[in-house]
Amino acid sequence: MLNNFSLCVTTADKLKFYRLTNNYFQEDIANFLHVSRTHYGFYEERKDSCCALEHLEKISSLYNILVEDLMDDYHKFLYRGGIDKLKAIRKNMKLTSRDFASMFNVANSTILGWEHGDNIPTRKSFNKVKAVFKDYFK
Repeated sequence: MLNNFSLCVTTADKLKFYRLTNNYFQEDIANFLHVSRTHYGFYEERKDSCCALEHLEKISSLYNILVEDLMDDYHKFLYRGGIDKLKAIRKNMKLTSRDFASMFNVANSTILGWEHGDNIPTRKSFNKVKAVFKDYFK
């Protein structure tokens, strides 16, 4: 799979593809980011994890590519206005955060945390949001 970029769907797959294509080891990228190899390894090995935007930006500069080339739908949602769009959808639907939370089987405080930037949706929650509002998040 990692010899064909078109098969790379997740950010983890894309990070590994570019690293291997450019003949780097995980330790090399970790040192470049000033993090442990284990920390960077999570980015490639845990497909449900979230990569820090500043790390994605730094890695994209190393490979001389756009940061969006490393991002999957989940990361684009997190870093390209998806939370604001989600809040606007909720308000346009005239739903309280509590009603909205029940749609996704999460706590009201979770929705409020997303909207206030205190926490981010998990990939599982994002997939629920994407399924319900597929026309908004293509």
